[in-house]
Amino acid sequence: EQLALIKSVQVKKVWPDTLLVKFKEDIPVAVWNSEALLNPIGEELLLPSSFDQSKLPKLSGPEQMTEQVMRQFQRFQSRLSSVGAVMVSLNMNAVGSWKIELENGWTIRLGRQQLEQRVERLIELLKILPQEKVAVVDLRYGKGAAIKWLSA
Repeated sequence: EQLALIKSVQVKKVWPDTLLVKFKEDIPVAVWNSEALLNPIGEELLLPSSFDQSKLPKLSGPEQMTEQVMRQFQRFQSRLSSVGAVMVSLNMNAVGSWKIELENGWTIRLGRQQLEQRVERLIELLKILPQEKVAVVDLRYGKGAAIKWLSA
């Protein structure tokens, strides 16, 4: 169980001359603070140097918030996938403010409060805004959003 990406190992002797070895792999689903891999419940995994992490989302935040950031990532991605959006990064800063980057290039500023309602507003915007023209969506407002457009 000291090997990278191995969650557990069971060894069983089968009489008379067989050894049965079962192992469970720990599947990495995200990169944490550019240093470690995370499994689906937010536990840090050893990062083997040979592992290609380029396709995994990048999560970052205060060290003690690993599991909370992973849970929030899963909630956000579950909702955003309903409109085909894919998160490439999620950041929680030291004061608890959230920022998302989407595969389409958008940067989303969610703030600290009313996260679920703000993600629902984002979903509505994803349905109606021209995706190739938006740079930043700031949802830190009570009922609206500020949009920064890409320059032509």
